[in-house]
Amino acid sequence: MALPALVRAVVVAVLAATASSAPPESPQSDTCGPDEESADTALLQKVRLLRQKKDPSAELSAEPSAELSAEACDDQFTTYPYLEAGNWGTNYIGWETCGGRSQSPINLKKARWCNKWERGGKLPLNYRRLNTPHIKNTGYHLKIAAGVGNIGTLRIGVTMYDAKSFHFHSPSEHTVEGKAAVAEMHIVHMLQPVAKEADFAEDDDVAKDLNLLAANQSLGYGPIAVVGILFDVGRENKCLKDAFSELTRASCQRTLSQLNLLKCFKKQVKGDFWFYDGSLTTPPCTEGVNWFVFKKRATISKEQLKLLQATFLDNARPTQKKNGRQIGFHKVVWGWGSAPSESVSVFEDLNLDPSDNLENDGV
Repeated sequence: MALPALVRAVVVAVLAATASSAPPESPQSDTCGPDEESADTALLQKVRLLRQKKDPSAELSAEPSAELSAEACDDQFTTYPYLEAGNWGTNYIGWETCGGRSQSPINLKKARWCNKWERGGKLPLNYRRLNTPHIKNTGYHLKIAAGVGNIGTLRIGVTMYDAKSFHFHSPSEHTVEGKAAVAEMHIVHMLQPVAKEADFAEDDDVAKDLNLLAANQSLGYGPIAVVGILFDVGRENKCLKDAFSELTRASCQRTLSQLNLLKCFKKQVKGDFWFYDGSLTTPPCTEGVNWFVFKKRATISKEQLKLLQATFLDNARPTQKKNGRQIGFHKVVWGWGSAPSESVSVFEDLNLDPSDNLENDGV
């Protein structure tokens, strides 16, 4: 009966040796993240394996609710092999860009370690109230879009982007100091078109976006901008209550009640943010994406997180190498210009308050 004690002793010794041999990270790194995959990548893999052993959907009712009859399904959905995300750029034809040098997500660090630091106004977002938004399970994420038209706009200097939709990943794809949040929301914006949308079928949004993407790239513009908001577990997110009230099956969509992103996440979108040049986080991993990740977090309840995790076992791509990219941090200072490009100061010597840490707040 001494064997279990011996095994435990060996395991403890191995763990202690591993911990002591790991080189300490420099506390004064001059970047917004290490030039290698985040340490959270290994943890993410463990989370995936645990979820395979204990499927969160088992805790939900196996019987569909009466409200599910309101679903509209078309049997068209896409799934991605997240367990093989490291091979997307090499083992899958058409996904070669996933092995590029400007990929997303990345590991972020606090403002005082950024390559560059800016002062200026808040990110100029203008989102409208959605009266009849719909949520759809695409097979790889839950996407919410307006019933008609766009969600709103984002302005970067004189360049205007239309907000097309927003979706969710769990756990978060971007990490901060090597740690993932429980979830992340991405608001996807496309450069306002230089081609006539009438040239495409009215309901063929994918064809529109791909053609407009090609047209805008030929003109040298950054065609896509994505705004990221991280979530912690806390108070129920009332704005997402309807979206996370029940399971939405792959290829299906249903109509939600009124939703106003600008009101729901006003504490986040008026605050500080990281910014960098990256890519889409799903294949084909198109590069040239302008990323803005807000520092201030929102919250969702345990029940809301449970439903999100029950919908997808995992839909978070691991963090990618920086490959020398400059990662910036924008500090909002009231009274400055309304857009970052209108009032920018870059400092080589950063004298930020060490207490300037992440703040968590509900919506």
